[in-house]
Amino acid sequence: SRVQSAWGGVKTHRRGTLAREERRFNRSLNDFQSLVMKSSLLFQRLNSLPCWPWILLIVGLIPRIILSLGSSPVLWPDSITYLGSAALMADEGNYWLHEIYRTPMYPLFLSIPMRIFGHTAETGECIVFLQRCLGIASSWLLFLILRRAFNYRVALGGSILFLLSPLQLFYETSVLTKVQFTFFLFVFLWTTGAMLERGHVGTLA
Repeated sequence: SRVQSAWGGVKTHRRGTLAREERRFNRSLNDFQSLVMKSSLLFQRLNSLPCWPWILLIVGLIPRIILSLGSSPVLWPDSITYLGSAALMADEGNYWLHEIYRTPMYPLFLSIPMRIFGHTAETGECIVFLQRCLGIASSWLLFLILRRAFNYRVALGGSILFLLSPLQLFYETSVLTKVQFTFFLFVFLWTTGAMLERGHVGTLA
């Protein structure tokens, strides 16, 4: 009798413990579901507001301002050729004076600050500044491309990763075609997607 009574008490205690654990688990599950719902509502509100350019601008400016303090352009062997062609364009005013096997767009881009500041250190700082601006503009285009292809969260996350990429930040400091090429590539992809979305396949072809 005592054994049965004790065994019954153990079973009652176990049932009470399991019930408490079940209630605790259900509360945790409800809290998690509530958090997911709040996050979804937040993203839905963000998706309905045109605030994403400001988010990307702030995220993009912080590391670029820090890295631009006391920095100068990184020069590569190809950089000398680009700067030489840009100097001819800026000084001579003849935009055909460049090596024929290189695309003229980047030397033309470099010649703009060179015509304003001349052959000074400010020209290099202006080149880096303009490439930083192209990097942020590229993130906006990437956001539009990813939002059309996927959704708001993927677009915002991918654009932030692009803005904070060490390789992208490094190339924005280098006198190379990479940043300009990336910008025009995103322009092409965004334009192509917009034309396909509107059914202008014949125009695209």
